[in-house]
Amino acid sequence: MPDTFHLTIVTPEETNSLFSLIRSDLDQEKRLTVTVSDKSESRSSAQRRLMWAWYVQIANFTGVHSAVIRNEMMRRFGVPIFHRDQIQINGISATIAIDSIRDLKTEGLYRHYNAMSEMYVSAITSNSFNVKQNAEYLTDVFNFAASEGIRLFIPKNCKNAKMQKCRN
Repeated sequence: MPDTFHLTIVTPEETNSLFSLIRSDLDQEKRLTVTVSDKSESRSSAQRRLMWAWYVQIANFTGVHSAVIRNEMMRRFGVPIFHRDQIQINGISATIAIDSIRDLKTEGLYRHYNAMSEMYVSAITSNSFNVKQNAEYLTDVFNFAASEGIRLFIPKNCKNAKMQKCRN
């Protein structure tokens, strides 16, 4: 067993495993050192939290529900990223799915196009984005809000979120 290791405990089973390990070390009369520290948050988690903070800020400014704002932002700025980067969703290329939905509109099936488009937009999430794609999406949302006269701010708990350079 290594002299030093790092362990993140999430479940009760993992907690029990830690206690078993401690008992094992103590039975062997080894010296045990436990260090507890705050886990740093991933950048993408901070980005997702910032997105939702901004949806709420835009909703408060416009009077439109934050879920509607989220879907509109995802339609405007998320779908192009999904399409361009051919992000896989449940094993299906977003490019193929989006093109198929667009074909409904081309065929004049507007009601079906609108229904499928809304369903798709509400089902996709930024969890599929990597940090760079999240940063692009955040930047697009920020710039859109600025163009509409909405001043967004970054809450303290989102300072780890990375964005591209935004317009002022």
